[in-house]
Amino acid sequence: MSVLSNAKDRIFRAAQRAGVMSLVRRSGWRQRRLLILCYHGISIDDEHEWNPLLYMRQERFRSRLRTLARENEVLPLGEAIRQLQSGTLPRAAVAITVDD
Repeated sequence: MSVLSNAKDRIFRAAQRAGVMSLVRRSGWRQRRLLILCYHGISIDDEHEWNPLLYMRQERFRSRLRTLARENEVLPLGEAIRQLQSGTLPRAAVAITVDD
């Protein structure tokens, strides 16, 4: 894991422990917005070893998806945008995209 990834993980975990993530998720501001998470690529073999800033290990990606699904409404991007435009977006809506 790179130094940057390690720092991001520590900040994220600290924010979770402090309750910041829960506060933001329940806020009126968040409920009117669509969070779009963009991943560049998921490692099929050893891509994460030669370019860890662009590729993520499959196990780590699965873990993030489980965490997201536990506390958010994960939607396909097209459906999420339609619901955002029509004002029917569910609470804590998230869409996920992957480039490669």
